[in-house]
Amino acid sequence: MKKFILHPNFMGLALLTISFFFSLWVVLRQTGTIDRVTGTEQRVVRFLHWQLEPGFREALQAVIDEYNALPHVRAAGYTVQQIAIFRAVFTRNS
Repeated sequence: MKKFILHPNFMGLALLTISFFFSLWVVLRQTGTIDRVTGTEQRVVRFLHWQLEPGFREALQAVIDEYNALPHVRAAGYTVQQIAIFRAVFTRNS
């Protein structure tokens, strides 16, 4: 009888597939609503970026705060949030 040998490429593919579906589950479990305790429902628009220039994130946050404060945006129940990737993700410590 021939012994079954697990190829290392298959293990890498399995790890990649598991990571993909875990990431997909994390994203899909976000229902897009917050503040359910008080009964109000807000849809959250999140975007990810990696702009590392000094002051860019602060300026973008100021624009987002100004947009979120608009009366018609509040009445529609929308909120915009930025998710910034930290510099440590892109730098290699060797």
